[in-house]
Amino acid sequence: MKNIKIYLSIIFLLVTSGNYLVAQRNKTPKESSLQIQYKSAKVLFDEGKYSLAMEAMKSLNQFQEDNPYLEYASFHFGLSAHYLDQYAVAKNMFLQIIQKYPKWSKINDVYFWLAKTYFEQGYYVQGMGALKEIKKNQGNTKSLQENAAAMKKYYLRKAKSQENLEVLYQNYPEDKDIGEALANAIILKPYKEQKHQLLDSLVQAFELDTEKFVTVTQESSIKKEVYRVGVFFPFTYNHLSAGTRQQSNQLVLDLYNGIRLAAEDLKKENINIEVYAYDTQRDSVTTAKLLTSPELKTMDVIIGPLLANTSPMVSAFSLENRINMFNPVSSNPQVIGDNPFSFLIRPSVETQARKAAAFALDSLARSMPVIIYGPGIQDSLEAVSYKNTYDKEFLTGESVMQKFLPEESASIQNMIHELDSLGTIGHIYVASDNELIVSNTLGGILKTGHQIPVFGHENWFQIATITTEQLENIGVMLMAPRFRYHQDAITEFRTNYTRRFNTLPSEFCYEGYDAMYFLGKTLFKYGIYFQKFFEEDETFPSRFHMGYNYYNANDNQVVPIITFKDSELSIVNQPVKTVH
Repeated sequence: MKNIKIYLSIIFLLVTSGNYLVAQRNKTPKESSLQIQYKSAKVLFDEGKYSLAMEAMKSLNQFQEDNPYLEYASFHFGLSAHYLDQYAVAKNMFLQIIQKYPKWSKINDVYFWLAKTYFEQGYYVQGMGALKEIKKNQGNTKSLQENAAAMKKYYLRKAKSQENLEVLYQNYPEDKDIGEALANAIILKPYKEQKHQLLDSLVQAFELDTEKFVTVTQESSIKKEVYRVGVFFPFTYNHLSAGTRQQSNQLVLDLYNGIRLAAEDLKKENINIEVYAYDTQRDSVTTAKLLTSPELKTMDVIIGPLLANTSPMVSAFSLENRINMFNPVSSNPQVIGDNPFSFLIRPSVETQARKAAAFALDSLARSMPVIIYGPGIQDSLEAVSYKNTYDKEFLTGESVMQKFLPEESASIQNMIHELDSLGTIGHIYVASDNELIVSNTLGGILKTGHQIPVFGHENWFQIATITTEQLENIGVMLMAPRFRYHQDAITEFRTNYTRRFNTLPSEFCYEGYDAMYFLGKTLFKYGIYFQKFFEEDETFPSRFHMGYNYYNANDNQVVPIITFKDSELSIVNQPVKTVH
């Protein structure tokens, strides 16, 4: 039996050896050449010499008959093009392989790299379509499945276009990765541009982290017997003597005194507000230490901070702990950032520009505007906001927009004269409070000898070289968020403040009081997330001003526009509808 086994083994070896020799004898020189050529091209590919590899693989494709390397050469040609960022070339090659060799054992790898090529170009719908073509029964391995899933998540996280992701979501409404990517894209938008209903539906449908995606509802707006308000101001008590504090830090103290007096008046209406003062000392290190206190997490609202170097860390604390924070004096939209819990008591410069543009479109016979702006970042934001709003509706032409440095502002008069002589100026919008820019703009208008409507800011009242007579003669219209027109309330406050502090209230006393009074009233009526109760065209009343509206916004949308008439100030845009 043993001898038989040995004999059979010898026969098997002879047969297989013979087959091998026959194959070698039948092997043509052409096939040997292709093998050598492919190996050389593959070495170039493995060494990262992709341009050379593409040339070598391309020459292999010339042999269409009896070429066992045709699919591989085409595939590595596409891969080389991909690595060289020649995505159009790579895509075309992968599509050719799919068309010519649909049953190739490596076809799933082709779909994988086709998807990656689409994703690199930002074609997410096509990329998802390619991934969906990967078949489990065609050489697909667990590793490839895992790599495909990881690739999809990676590129979806990189996606910046909310519109593209919305299209993807419509095509793949059950895909959690797409839903989460779309939610991420939504929260990266400014709060007023976010689609809140869509975000809420995504969070619910895919059970996303509500802490991360910051969804608050009317139901989560808890009402309390006592509300705690943390005031983050640079009091700098440790650095100032009693004699200098009143001069150096008067703005801060006036704001705070107004807040305290409002809390006392609210208590008379059975609205209980506890005010906690935190001294940021104009110092980010001090502010960071303050934020480590467990007490701060019990605050219901934060007022402040006032300085740019302390605002980001307080905003991060606000977002993490879902506490609304309000800046009482800034009009800079960058203060809000990406924090949906960060608000401006005043309208931002962008909002002021949009409201002025809407008024101009409605009231100035859709005349061509000239937009003049200064070198500041906020000046640019304001100018662009006005131009975009106006041009979107004013379809017969585009507005003129020109930036001026203060030292070159004298040329503003020449520009106004030239444009006026052509009859192209309908009105002027000035996105600047710089004295030279404003003075030269008004001077240029006066030289024309006739009125040209002009929009400016209430801060122009502080420019010493400009008189109220000039503003009235020219017909200047001023965005005036701080304009106070409830005279009875103003008189009562001035009397009470003078009695309490033995001095007349400054502008910032009014601002601190009005901010705290508004926050206290809305907290009492709606709870800690009262912003969820704002609805379109409804404005909450103000003690002194025109009102507050945060519908789909994180800055006040109420912008009074005032002008002088018979030496008295009056509001030219329509009064807002208020809720009581």
